[in-house]
Amino acid sequence: MDMQSFLDDLIKTGKEYAEKGQKIAEEQLNINADGDNRDATLDGMKKGAIAAGALALLLGTSAGRKLTGSALKIGSLAAVGGIAYKTWEKWQAEQAQAAIEAKAQKDEQEAAILAKFEEKEEETPKALTVDKLDGEEAEARSQILVKAMIAAAKSDGKMSDDETTSINQQIQKLNLGNDIEDVLKSGLVTPLSAKSVAKMADNKKIAAEIYLVSILVTDAENNQEKAYMNALAEALELPDDMVKELENYR
Repeated sequence: MDMQSFLDDLIKTGKEYAEKGQKIAEEQLNINADGDNRDATLDGMKKGAIAAGALALLLGTSAGRKLTGSALKIGSLAAVGGIAYKTWEKWQAEQAQAAIEAKAQKDEQEAAILAKFEEKEEETPKALTVDKLDGEEAEARSQILVKAMIAAAKSDGKMSDDETTSINQQIQKLNLGNDIEDVLKSGLVTPLSAKSVAKMADNKKIAAEIYLVSILVTDAENNQEKAYMNALAEALELPDDMVKELENYR
């Protein structure tokens, strides 16, 4: 399974569970670790079941946590890219309008901003949203977003050695492939800080995507996760207007 497909499955499965009001339960991970039944079990698993197992690891099962509002509103990787682009475009238009008004008032310092926002952004891979990418670019961006999701999901505390061992064993059971397994293991055991996550964003569109997928796995009522999201917005240098717009999808 490639990273882009894995990420899309995670988000779509989150929506499916949210629609049903179901908890992401540990039972999703009951796969035989070895023996004759293991391959048959894996072959019979739907992609949604594998993604549900991964979501269980991200969200933690001890709290019996549910995916609700944001999972319903976002629902797919295409939606992540579309919402991020729409939010960025709205913010850019507002900045351009502010610059136009400044120019009309003959404020040279503020009017200089106008040229920046009148220029059309070159359609390089970095300028495209995740749903418009393919090949290596899609893999790289999807890996960034998976890492961001893990960091956000695990921002509410550290894990014990026993939890770390259990997580590594459960990841192995999911048979996701080496690249995805490595990202999950490293991210779940040693989550990135908000600043480290923000360093992966080269522009406001990627920053918006990172913030969106982080919303998916955080609870606004959890003080630690709320603090993480505030730190992430600051580290990403997202304007308050963009953060407010993105928070509408929580």
